[in-house]
Amino acid sequence: MILTGLCRLGRDAGLRYMHDGTPVLSLALAYNYGKKDAQGKRATQWVDASFFGDRAISLQPYLTKGQQINAYIDDISYRTIPTQGQHAWDIPARPHLQPGIHRQC
Repeated sequence: MILTGLCRLGRDAGLRYMHDGTPVLSLALAYNYGKKDAQGKRATQWVDASFFGDRAISLQPYLTKGQQINAYIDDISYRTIPTQGQHAWDIPARPHLQPGIHRQC
């Protein structure tokens, strides 16, 4: 499955390191979809995405909460999260940001 389009970052990108020293950049991406409701809002789908390697370090300062990015995401999967009285899904993915279009002005 591939997801592509304009999204917003729901929080500042978080940089961490794996046990072997590999940098990992975690992103919370929000995509709006569907038709607007009576209040003029569309539903939001959240995607948890991660970058690995040197690119994670170089992109981290630019990926801040509210920033719009054009993302191409593959390697998507989903899993059910246990909640009380609701169905919730977690969608982990691997994003690709193309040079020159990863920041929207």
